[in-house]
Amino acid sequence: MENRWDIRQTIADGPLPETIVSPVDGAEMVLVPGGEFIMGISEEELYHIFKLDERQTPIFATEIPARKINLSDYYIDRYPVTNYQYRKFLEKTGHRRPPLLDDSIWGKPMQPVIFVGWDDARAYATWAGKTLPTEQQWEKAARGTDRRWWA
Repeated sequence: MENRWDIRQTIADGPLPETIVSPVDGAEMVLVPGGEFIMGISEEELYHIFKLDERQTPIFATEIPARKINLSDYYIDRYPVTNYQYRKFLEKTGHRRPPLLDDSIWGKPMQPVIFVGWDDARAYATWAGKTLPTEQQWEKAARGTDRRWWA
C-alpha cells in the first residue's frame, strides 16, 4: 500500500517551509532550494583528490567533467532511516527483513538501518510517500552550491 502526501497541498500557495516532518515515517526533511549548482569535479580537483588519497582511485574519474545542473526545489531526509522507522515499514508491509535488524550491536532503534539494497530502499520510500533522491539531488544536498568537499 502506498502512502501519498504532498507538502504543497498542506501549505497551498505559500512559501515552502525549510523543514517538514513526514506524517508517515516521522522523518525530518529539509528543503533544498531549487537552482543551479556545479555537479562533478574538474581535472584539477581530481588530481587534488589523488594527492590527498595518496593513490589514483579510478572511481573518482567518473565525476569528470564538472557541469552546471539546474534542479527544482525538493525535500530530503535530514538523517538516515533508522531501525525503528524501518521496523514500522516492515510491520505495515511485510517486506523482507535485513539480516542485522535484530542484532544486539547493529539493530538498536536509533541506529541507521543497514544491509538494505536499492530495491529495499525504494520500497521504503514508496511506503513513506517519498522517492529516492537522484544522483543530482544527492550531490546538491551534500555539496551545496559552494562546491564543498565531502568526507
